[in-house]
Amino acid sequence: MALEAGMLRFGPAQQRAMVRDWLVALLDAEGQAIELREPTAWDRWDRGARRWTP
Repeated sequence: MALEAGMLRFGPAQQRAMVRDWLVALLDAEGQAIELREPTAWDRWDRGARRWTP
């Protein structure tokens, strides 16, 4: 999906926004409302594991 959508030419913040928009539209089409905001703090992001740590 990311390659086909040309997302790799954008930076991380734009990629996240595109994925959020896609997911919100997908769920909306199924009758589910969701709001996904950009995280404001990245202090729990583990770069090595490439994931958010609880």
